Amino acid sequence: MSVAEFVAGWISGAVGLALGHPVDTVKVRLQTQSGYRGILDCVMRTYRNETVRGFFKGMSFPLLSVAVANSVIFGAYSNALLYLTATHHRDRSTNPPSYAHILTAGCFSGLMQAVVLAPVDLIKVRLQNQTHPYWLRSPAMGPGAHYRGPLHCGVSIFRKEGVLGLFRGTWALVLRDTPTMPIYFLTYVSLCQAVTAQGREPGETRIQCRGLPSLPKQGEETAGNWDSCSGRWVVLLWVLNN
Repeated sequence: MSVAEFVAGWISGAVGLALGHPVDTVKVRLQTQSGYRGILDCVMRTYRNETVRGFFKGMSFPLLSVAVANSVIFGAYSNALLYLTATHHRDRSTNPPSYAHILTAGCFSGLMQAVVLAPVDLIKVRLQNQTHPYWLRSPAMGPGAHYRGPLHCGVSIFRKEGVLGLFRGTWALVLRDTPTMPIYFLTYVSLCQAVTAQGREPGETRIQCRGLPSLPKQGEETAGNWDSCSGRWVVLLWVLNN
């Protein structure tokens, strides 16, 4: 992966994260807190008590690490695929991976993503569930902001719970990501094969489609950011928030 691709992946991932984070904050609060009557009530109360900034709580840490996240996901997948097929990048066209190889490499990618990014997800959820502004300190008697930001949140968890505390909910993440990432990569590879012109191979940075301009490949990482496994997601949020 070139520097240009790495930067492009970080920018596209960061934009997608910034656009979707307010919705994610509302979703997390509805799934983990019982005091809201619905989506609109959650949105109105969040805006009334915390202003617009309340919708973006916990975003800075994932925003800074989105490039690392994409590198982990696609790096683990690519290297696992090369190991399973016993080929080099240049030889992949002569020995394409089977569906079994794609699914296995996808499982490994999901596993690595869950383990490496567990602390990032934990801090994000803890901050999203904090319904008071950062500047409102938590007094001895009464509610307030428990964490002043992502760094303070991470340090507080480490001091109280140790290193293992930062990886709370990792097994729930593994159960969520390990079975879903193979489906994501299998769908992506199938679409690549469907839109690639006959007699050509998908390039490292673009896919040439029949009768269409070349399609950038860097948008691939945004498709896996939202999964539909709501049951596993609710369990994960409960573990991270407790």
